[in-house]
Amino acid sequence: MTKRSPWDDPLRSRSVQESRGGVGSNPPHPKPASDQVVLKVVSHQKTGRGAGNTVRYMGEHGGKEDGHLYDQNGQELTPDEAQDRLKEWDLSKDNENLSPKARKASLDELKEMKDAEKYQARQTSHLIISLPQKHKDVTDEQLREFAIDFLKPFKDQGHEAVFAIHRHQNKPHIHFVVKTQGDNGKLRTNREILNQWRDHAVEVGKKHGLKMTNTKRKDRAHVREDVAAGYDKMKSGWKSRKEIPITKSAPNWYERWGYDLEVRRSKSNSPTIKPEGVTLPRLHPLSERELDLWTNATFKDPKSARASFLELGAENKGTAYWYAVNKPELFGATNEKYEPLKPVNVRLSDEWQEQAWEVLKNAKRPLRDSDVIRKTAAKMRANASDLSASNQRKADKAYVERIDPALRNRGAGGKGNTRTDDTTRPRGPWDRPGQSRNQNQPQRPGQAPRTRER
Repeated sequence: MTKRSPWDDPLRSRSVQESRGGVGSNPPHPKPASDQVVLKVVSHQKTGRGAGNTVRYMGEHGGKEDGHLYDQNGQELTPDEAQDRLKEWDLSKDNENLSPKARKASLDELKEMKDAEKYQARQTSHLIISLPQKHKDVTDEQLREFAIDFLKPFKDQGHEAVFAIHRHQNKPHIHFVVKTQGDNGKLRTNREILNQWRDHAVEVGKKHGLKMTNTKRKDRAHVREDVAAGYDKMKSGWKSRKEIPITKSAPNWYERWGYDLEVRRSKSNSPTIKPEGVTLPRLHPLSERELDLWTNATFKDPKSARASFLELGAENKGTAYWYAVNKPELFGATNEKYEPLKPVNVRLSDEWQEQAWEVLKNAKRPLRDSDVIRKTAAKMRANASDLSASNQRKADKAYVERIDPALRNRGAGGKGNTRTDDTTRPRGPWDRPGQSRNQNQPQRPGQAPRTRER
């Protein structure tokens, strides 16, 4: 039997402990039971087959042998009846919903494509509402009535739905499959709309004796206390799909524009190096005009920002649109006042994207071609990351102190304790009085003995 090293125990890892709220420390109080309503979009289906598979799952995994399915009016359906109900929704046929890329593809290429790439429009959306655990004893009839009332606004706009009640987990929850095409257009889902749906769920819950809340993380008292005490951060650790680092979502763009980006991020005085210009295909005249208006009003160097945006759009236009709307500083230094880009005004067509990408394939990439530039950019990126984390901690603490003055001067050692020296910090599991942290860490196998400098 192999003897385990003390370093194999994750609890001895400093990085793990820091990620859990501080080395050798625990939050000042346990997390209270949450009254938050959870509403999220699980997936979208672009085919009738995908919608049918989702409804089949809903009927088979709810803790009910017969499949506890209902339509938007509350009529109970068997699994077969639910599948028949989907056929009545008049969803688009697969051959009528092919994407532009799929229309040009060969039969062999079509077989390799996934549905998300092969088909164009979303046919249905799969939503879920999860109730707080304190409502685990609520009756199926209450949940059914709650779901019917929740779906009324959708029904009024022509969005038909099927839902199922699930109890196979600690929290009762309801799955919905909603037809995206309604009388007034398609069902849209974004952060603001989802928050409106959560507020709607809270109001509907009150009518049925289901007390729930919908508050942002930054407005929760226990989160503010933990942030003020240094045990937590204001932002959660999860990243949305759109917040994938640019180095992963657009690696080729980063190899061309990454050094310029890192110079600006690190606020360094180093001279920037911008890539050599390339001539990309022209957009539609109206899109060209709107893009020029946006870059001239937003950036100090409109020409460079325009080229950067178009190159990112050629590689990943979804990412380009997201940064143009949410973080335009990716493309260059911005003016004090500016408006985000409206993607509907600047259309990057699939045909344009293919042509532009062919041009960019062989373009020079400073971060790939120069070791010096690559290493310098990596160092700048690390420094900028450290600075960003430090600034975020300060901003979090300032926010909670402004919202709740009673939390002012709340240090990691407890209320009123703001000292951070070694005598007052929380002790780790390896600490002994009078010895430093490094002296008490176990020796790694094969590691040279430590010598203390004098």
